[in-house]
Amino acid sequence: MQVQSVGIRKVTLKIRGIKEATLKETELEVDLDTKLHTLVVASRLLANTLDFQLKKGFDKDLLERIPLSVEAEIQENRIIKMADAENI
Repeated sequence: MQVQSVGIRKVTLKIRGIKEATLKETELEVDLDTKLHTLVVASRLLANTLDFQLKKGFDKDLLERIPLSVEAEIQENRIIKMADAENI
């Protein structure tokens, strides 16, 4: 019997803005299903995916790049996996 994780969706997100950014977690404003949502992502995952240094003030580096699209797996309001849409 195969167990499927509850509520994991593969989606393409357009990152529109940053609500809050810490070195641990970042709250992003994203377009999903034609609506604006707030999703939480581990800042390290975000940095690794988008290839920037995770340091104090990294949100300014990120702001220069948005809006941008990413492929993501989301569970409820968390991004659990992410890949740069241009590198897929």
